[in-house]
Amino acid sequence: MEKAEEVKRFLTKQGWSEPVVADSGNGAHLLYFIDLLNDKKSTELVKNVLKALDAMFTDNVVEVDRSTFNAARICKVYSTVACKCDDTEDRPHRIAKIISCPDEIVIVKKEQLQTIATMLPIEEKEVTGKKKAKLELKRMDGRA
Repeated sequence: MEKAEEVKRFLTKQGWSEPVVADSGNGAHLLYFIDLLNDKKSTELVKNVLKALDAMFTDNVVEVDRSTFNAARICKVYSTVACKCDDTEDRPHRIAKIISCPDEIVIVKKEQLQTIATMLPIEEKEVTGKKKAKLELKRMDGRA
């Protein structure tokens, strides 16, 4: 939940509204409300927001779930038991629950999503079929 709070603080500083904060039983959920068409452009935008947050906040302990861009996916039903794996002493089944809910639901604007999406690091693409230029330096006395 600490990492979720860190992400929430970051997004709040970017002008995002207060999210619904929930515990899925397997991790934290920050639920932000958006009002976009369910089309390829919107899907790509949400994907890029998640990729940017992943690049900023995923570490060796916590991972931002980048698969949640799909509007057709079924979300967690809170107050149900998270029992994906066996119920063990070190990993018992847990109840999914809402931790906090804002008094007013405010929709995150498309422009706010775009701001985060632009923070996605640009991947360096290798140029294929071209040789790298060589830089040769000669000594001042003319010898190579």
